Amino acid sequence: MFGNANGPISLDVESIELIPGTASALYGPNAFNGVLITTSKSPFKYQGLSATVKLGMNHFGSDPDVGEPSNPQPMYEAAVRYAKAFNNKFAFKIAFSWMQASDWSAHNYTDKNTNLQGNLNINPAYDGVNLYGDDGGLNLGLLRSSSDLINALAYQTGLDP
Repeated sequence: MFGNANGPISLDVESIELIPGTASALYGPNAFNGVLITTSKSPFKYQGLSATVKLGMNHFGSDPDVGEPSNPQPMYEAAVRYAKAFNNKFAFKIAFSWMQASDWSAHNYTDKNTNLQGNLNINPAYDGVNLYGDDGGLNLGLLRSSSDLINALAYQTGLDP
């Protein structure tokens, strides 16, 4: 199943070719891990209506401690493709796909930067496990309003506040 990592829906894929290795000589500097060439179906060659429905279940014997659902979850996918050629120069196609599944939930907000000593009500270097983009620097405006923070930072650096 392609999902959305590949652009065209699975009903509209004619062929897939993997060129492994350093293909940057042919396809540019970002192709050093290889190139996946996907060819979609031509509306001149593949005409008509196509449809597919896929159903499944996942998370049998899952582990809720790592964010997986505690019981099996359904997975659904439906896709429709229609193509029509009016002559040998004009054709169209339309494709639609819908997928729904529950994979895992990121709900661990434990602070990875717990090396500050002292009794702080805030951590300016807070870096949650499942929070992304929270790796900001120290807001110097916090220093003028929090004596606890100043004392904890002074303790970390070995200075006497």
